[in-house]
Amino acid sequence: MTPWVPPAFETSVLGPVRASGTARVTVQELVAWFGFARRGTRVNAYIHEAFEAHGLVCTPALEKAFPNDTLTITLRHAPPAPPPLPPPPVATPELPHPFVVADKLIASQSEAKRVLSRLDALERACAYIVFAQLAALREPEGDAAAACHTILGPFVSNDTAPGPPISFGTWVELARRLSALRPAAHAAVAEVGANLLDDKALFQGLVEAVQIRNKLHHASNAPQASYTAVEPALVATEKALRSAMGPLFKGELVCVASTEAGETKAYRYRLRVLHGESPSFRVRHTETSHRMTKGWAYLELPGEAPLRLAPGIFCVEDAVTEQVQLFFCRTLALRPKQAVKLASFVGLAEHKELLPT
Repeated sequence: MTPWVPPAFETSVLGPVRASGTARVTVQELVAWFGFARRGTRVNAYIHEAFEAHGLVCTPALEKAFPNDTLTITLRHAPPAPPPLPPPPVATPELPHPFVVADKLIASQSEAKRVLSRLDALERACAYIVFAQLAALREPEGDAAAACHTILGPFVSNDTAPGPPISFGTWVELARRLSALRPAAHAAVAEVGANLLDDKALFQGLVEAVQIRNKLHHASNAPQASYTAVEPALVATEKALRSAMGPLFKGELVCVASTEAGETKAYRYRLRVLHGESPSFRVRHTETSHRMTKGWAYLELPGEAPLRLAPGIFCVEDAVTEQVQLFFCRTLALRPKQAVKLASFVGLAEHKELLPT
């Protein structure tokens, strides 16, 4: 049975010890709380019994202290400090589907194939940047739009045939040249362009990646050492490019699954959110003042109008499974009804269909 302790002992000793681990009281105060005028063997034993019951110890020892001395009272066995709580996990948004699939493919491959897949991923990332830039530059009229047409002139389709397939090196050069135009209406795209222009080491890394791709492509039976030597540089370039593309990853890549009826004048859509590994993408409903059409992907960035990535990323949904395949344009077009050539965005298979834009 726990011995009785006076209220003053509860508030002036037990309370502070529980809160901070320490309490301080004079010998005279302690003896008076227990109703005694002076110390003695019976008094000391009673106070020690109370200390023992509550796991307390005092310094100096009660028997050796003078009446006016201050006793420091602590727990006899202080509990160990709890381990610090781990920091809350930082929520990392899922990347768009092509990037997630590329990462998983690279992680599963042997060295030689892994290097080739890294090169493919870098090419598609540069193409992704170009598609966002074209979508942002297509809207306004004026000097930026005219400069965009001038830059793309040698590569676009005409009214009878698609333009020439665009190589890795051309995607890099287009991304760099279009970055200088910096569309004012789309801050995220302009920021990515600024990142590319400011990071000279990144651009040099992309140029070297193009040279590596060309060298490995033309070499027959390249030795394993050739792949081993170049992979660290490709990893560094990929990391820098993903960082530069960060503003684009703050938005969502979507496509229209269906149009929904609404009671307002706004457009209502059922969208597929093209993020994550599985081609069975989650659905999101949206209401917007901007018209969206099926087929081409859209990039929805916070606070900005949806960017229609045409010509850029085309989406084909299976009517039965509702899975979506993503294709990217190997050729470019600037006017409606011009044909473009598509290739799989997440694989090596070419899609030969010519698609009117």
